[in-house]
Amino acid sequence: MHLEIKFYCQIPINPDEVVFGANMTTLTFALSRGLARQLQPGDEIILTRLGHDANLASWSALQEVDRFNANLNQIISAAKL
Repeated sequence: MHLEIKFYCQIPINPDEVVFGANMTTLTFALSRGLARQLQPGDEIILTRLGHDANLASWSALQEVDRFNANLNQIISAAKL
C-alpha cells in the first residue's frame, strides 16, 4: 500500500483534493505560476504574512514579470499566530 493511500485513510477527504510535493515552497511556486496565466487585468490577489512565507514570496516574484496582470495586495495585520 502506498503512503498516499494510507494517508487518505486517516482523514475524511477526497483523495483528489490532496497534492504531495517536494515542499511548500515548490508547490506554491508551481500553483502561482499556473494561476497567473489565467489572471486578467483588474484581478486581485490578497495576501497576509500570517501564513507560510512561500505564499507571499511566490506571488511577489511574479510581480517582476511583465505579463503579470493582477494587483497584489498585502494585508498588514497586528494579529499573531
